[in-house]
Amino acid sequence: MQHQNIQVNDKIRRGRNGANAFTLIELLVVIAIIALLAAVLIPVSLHALEAARRTKCSSNLRGIAQAMHLYLSDHQGIFPDLEWDSQYKQCEILYPYLTDPAIYVCPTAQRDGSGGNTWPEYYATQIEGKDFCTDYKLNDSINVGNLCIVTLADPAVFVLACDLDWTPVLRHSGRGNFVFFDGHVQALTGAASLEPDSRGNIPWYNWGTQ
Repeated sequence: MQHQNIQVNDKIRRGRNGANAFTLIELLVVIAIIALLAAVLIPVSLHALEAARRTKCSSNLRGIAQAMHLYLSDHQGIFPDLEWDSQYKQCEILYPYLTDPAIYVCPTAQRDGSGGNTWPEYYATQIEGKDFCTDYKLNDSINVGNLCIVTLADPAVFVLACDLDWTPVLRHSGRGNFVFFDGHVQALTGAASLEPDSRGNIPWYNWGTQ
């Protein structure tokens, strides 16, 4: 009987400290597997999040393009006269058609600090008690300001608006979003935005104008 008790106690000790316990090597293998999974899954998750932000940005630009078409329809097809340092006026110009400040907010811009709120004197304004700050730029080329849409040589390649500034902000995985006159959105690299159109117009803000 005493011999049996010794065997039972020995099995209990082995169960606690022996075969069922992790060895150092096993623990290191588990940690390595977890680290490998994290290295694979985290970039995938970040890529998916940025894809969602890019989609939201594209949707915002389409909304701005639609509002711009309504503006042109109400103003005999005449483009507004904007300057590089008065982009905040786009919010006032389009306010009859866009009253929600959120449409001017690019979610990626707010994360990477490239939003218009860093330049409030150029990109922010207040309308009827609402604060507007645009992360986007309407085309303010001298080739379209105060001119009619019929002067466009090729509306299909004319850019209505894009991610902020003359040199587009490459917020979305090394690309910037551009919305064209027909409403479609493209994500272009900085180099692509400097290429000529079929008529030799450069850069992007002159595409399709002459």
